[in-house]
Amino acid sequence: MTTRGPTAGIRRRSSCSSARTSAPALSGGAMRSAVSWRELERGLGSQAWFCDPQAPWQKPTVENTNRRVRRWLPRDTVLLALPPRELAALSRRMNATPRKCLGFRTPPEVFSEQLTRFEAQQ
Repeated sequence: MTTRGPTAGIRRRSSCSSARTSAPALSGGAMRSAVSWRELERGLGSQAWFCDPQAPWQKPTVENTNRRVRRWLPRDTVLLALPPRELAALSRRMNATPRKCLGFRTPPEVFSEQLTRFEAQQ
């Protein structure tokens, strides 16, 4: 599928395996300079660790998300050059894609189910 569109390279922790991980894995220098990782640690109440360069096995969720994004955006796409509307459309498209790890449901479906369970417990 060669569709130019919205939300590439956004590094989210969206897979099932990373949802079970307690410490966020941060990749590379861009993340180190864009976010104060010490503030991130305090806010999450968890320790952050940085992946080693050239070690994609240390960040499978990021690699999987990047692969999914590349279905619609070529590698040479400059994300900062994309209009917000395109990024939002890509985000919607990715979130509307059923995932095997979620029992072939979409992330919003699972989120809604979890939110309903949480509200029922209150």
